[in-house]
Amino acid sequence: MNVKRLITFLFSFVLFFSCNEGGKKHWEKDILGEWSYVKTVDLRKSSIVNLFPLFNVRGNAYEGYIFNADKTCENKLGYEKRDTNRITLYLGNITRYSIEGDSLKIYNLSDSTWDRKKIAFLSKNTLLLQSQDSVYEKFERMFYKPDTMLRYDEIAVASSGCYGTCPISGTLIKENGEVFYFGREYNTRNGFFTSKISKADYQTFLDRFKIVPLEILSENNSSMATHDEMVSVTFIQKGRIIKTISDYGRAVPAELIWAYTPVRYLYQKLLLDTVSNPNLLPYLQLKFESKREGKYLSPSESLLLISALRRANIVDTPFLATNKLLYYTLQNQEEFVKTNGRYYTIHGKTYDLGYNFLLENHLMR
Repeated sequence: MNVKRLITFLFSFVLFFSCNEGGKKHWEKDILGEWSYVKTVDLRKSSIVNLFPLFNVRGNAYEGYIFNADKTCENKLGYEKRDTNRITLYLGNITRYSIEGDSLKIYNLSDSTWDRKKIAFLSKNTLLLQSQDSVYEKFERMFYKPDTMLRYDEIAVASSGCYGTCPISGTLIKENGEVFYFGREYNTRNGFFTSKISKADYQTFLDRFKIVPLEILSENNSSMATHDEMVSVTFIQKGRIIKTISDYGRAVPAELIWAYTPVRYLYQKLLLDTVSNPNLLPYLQLKFESKREGKYLSPSESLLLISALRRANIVDTPFLATNKLLYYTLQNQEEFVKTNGRYYTIHGKTYDLGYNFLLENHLMR
C-alpha cells in the first residue's frame, strides 16, 4: 500500500467513527479544556511529510484554544487588525464558540465573522478540524505543569520593528502594579507613559509565562525569516536581570508567544499618563561601548535601563566615563552619553542609578 492510500485509509477510518451520532453527543463535553495545534495533513499530497511533518505550517503553528463550558473561548494568540494607518490594534483573546451539527464555530474578533470548520474527529485528547477539502488540522489536548517556583517581580517585553509597520515599543510591568510604556513608531500611542494594573492582573501575566520551559530556551532564537521583527522578554528579580529571551521571526515555542503578546499590547487598554523627562533615551536598542568591547542591549533590556534612568537622582559626583551608551534620536541621528554603568551624563546633567547596571547584570566587565 503506497503512502497516499495509507493516509486516505487512516483518515477514512477516523472519519467513519467521528460521524457516529453517539460520538457527537459527547462533543460539547469533550471539547472543553486546552488545545494546541500540532500539524496539518493535506491528503492532496502524497509526501511522507504528511505522516511525520518536520515543521509546522507557519499560519497555524501558533494556534491554541481554551474552550469553556459557558461557550466562551480563549484564542491563545489573540486577535489583531490594522487601522487606516496600518497600525496594529490588539482586540484581546476572549471570544465565543459553538458546535452546530458537525461544525465548530469560533467568532473572529478581527473581522466580526464566524470561523467555521468541520469536526472530522474529536476524542478526549485529539481534535481534527477539516479546514478545506482533504486538508485537516490536528490539535492535541494540553496538560501543562506550571512552574510554581517561578518568581519575577518585573517583566519587560519590547519589539524592534521590521522593514514595514511592525510596532516598535516596550512595556515593563511590575508586581506592585506599575506599568512603564514607551512607543517609538507604529503604535496607537507613541512616547513615554506610565499606568497601573492590579496585582491580580500581574499574576495573570506571570502565570502565562509559567507554562513556558524558560530554563531550556536559549538567549537568542531566530527563524529562517528575513525582514521580520524581534521581540525580546526580560525577567527581573530585585532589580537584576535573571534571563532575557530574544525571538526573531517567531522561532520560540507558541506558549512564549501567547505569553508575551498580551503584554506588548497592554498599553492599548490602559489609561496612560504622559512622562516628560529630558533624560529618557528614545531608543529601544541601546549599545554600551568601551575601548575593549561593545554590548548591544536587547529591546527589553534597553527598556529596563530607560526605566531605571527615569528614577535616577541628579548628582554632582565626578566619575571616570569608561563607556559610551549609544542611541538614536527620533530623527535617527546617532548620539551617545558618557557612563561607567552607574553614572550617566545626559544633556549636561549626571544621573546616578545607585548601582552599576553593567556589573550587576553581568553585561560587560
